[in-house]
Amino acid sequence: MAKKHRKLGEILYRKQLVSKENLIKALKKAKADNKRLGETCVEMGLTKQKIIDQVLAKQFGLKYYNLDDQEVPEDAVKLIPFDLIKKHSILPLEMNNGKLKIIITDPNDFETLDMLRFRFNADLECYYANPDKLAEFINNLNGGTGEQGTDGAEGDSASFGDDEGG
Repeated sequence: MAKKHRKLGEILYRKQLVSKENLIKALKKAKADNKRLGETCVEMGLTKQKIIDQVLAKQFGLKYYNLDDQEVPEDAVKLIPFDLIKKHSILPLEMNNGKLKIIITDPNDFETLDMLRFRFNADLECYYANPDKLAEFINNLNGGTGEQGTDGAEGDSASFGDDEGG
């Protein structure tokens, strides 16, 4: 049975991250400004970007990867040609036992995900990261050699477990 994806606003409200009144205001403002709800909530000071990113990951059933707190193994970026990394805004983490662990920003980009499965003959384990942070990280890569210039440490993110059965 397919898992039903909850809307961002519903998750924010059910997790008590945004009040009903503020959510309604944010929804109206997002619609009027033609922006995404998460972006509007951050702009209005209702929540932080990191929380929006974690909720988006949960919404798509992915683990959240915080590029500010978690390291990317230097040799991992060599798993995929740099032109593919840059073109598709993806970042490999590890290839192990026929499974490619990868950071993505668009869980609905099925064409790219299928291409990766086929090209690398591997199952994918996808992690979600903030699109701006991932773009910045990729731009800081030194020609795809894996030289990162960051010294992030392993970090835990807030827990958004599947306690709601959704």
